[in-house]
Amino acid sequence: MKLEQMYQEVILDHYRNPLHSGLREPFGAEVHHVNPTCGDELTLRLRLSEDGKYVEDVSYDAQGCSISQASASMMADLVTGQSVADSLEKFDAFH
Repeated sequence: MKLEQMYQEVILDHYRNPLHSGLREPFGAEVHHVNPTCGDELTLRLRLSEDGKYVEDVSYDAQGCSISQASASMMADLVTGQSVADSLEKFDAFH
């Protein structure tokens, strides 16, 4: 299997079967962003551990193309349960 085909399959899988989709409570922070160029929208909720060092939960509601929705699913899955420091490093690598 070619690498490009594998990436396409991963994106389609996260688009069709999103992880962490649907806004949940309780949460400690919420942001809403709209991409003015294409119209993609994302509302993201985050809950940290009591000591603020770990990401306990990420939930989101995404409207837009398959790539933006799959990206939200992948990032939420990557950072849930991780330290805030590791999560920020992963965000920087994605961004």
